Order: sequence, then C-alpha cells, then structure tokens
Amino acid sequence: MFEAINTHDMPAFIIHSGAQMLAVLAELKHPNLLMQYAIYHASRMGENPAQFIRQYADKIGHIQFADSPNRGQPKTGKRDFQQLFIVIEQSNYTGWLGAEYKPIGTTADSLGWLRSLQ
Repeated sequence: MFEAINTHDMPAFIIHSGAQMLAVLAELKHPNLLMQYAIYHASRMGENPAQFIRQYADKIGHIQFADSPNRGQPKTGKRDFQQLFIVIEQSNYTGWLGAEYKPIGTTADSLGWLRSLQ
C-alpha cells in the first residue's frame, strides 16, 4: 500500500492526490498494490472523499480518517463523517477503517463521536 500526503503538511511528498495514486496503480499494474486512502489528506487537497471511495473502493486497501482542516476527531471540522461512513459501508470497500487524528482533549473524550453513529 501507498498513501498520498497533502502539500499543506508535507510540501515535498512525492504523491499528494488521489489522481496521482491512480496513475501509479495504472503504471505499475501490480495485483497486490493498493491505495491507503487518507480522508484527511484528500480533504486538505480539496478532493471529495465520498466520490473517490464510491468510484475506487476496489483499489483501496485501507482507509484512515481525521477531520479537516485541523486533523481532529470527527465533528471538529468540515467533514460529514456520518454520511461518509454510510458511503464507505455501501461501497465495495471491505477493509478496516483507522482513526488517525489528533484528539482534542483526552483520547477517551475524543471518542464521543462514535455514539452519534448508533
């Protein structure tokens, strides 16, 4: 797996968009190569994570998430995670989701967003 990192956090990172990840997949054509899709990084680059996941779920090996723009837990930024998790559930994606955010407050307090999904 490989990941795109936004140019705001790491300007010199070699891959910084979903389009670039798709180009790498197309060029290498390796059956075991998949994308690690980071919702935070895609959002920072102005991409639409829901649309990307709907279209390319079969090429994603792992999804990680944090809200944007400050990389906090869901409900601390602009992203509608309730809707996004529905999109992921309805897509062809079969892997795990990884929370990769900087918690605001304690880690336990930062998990409050989970209750809203039930």
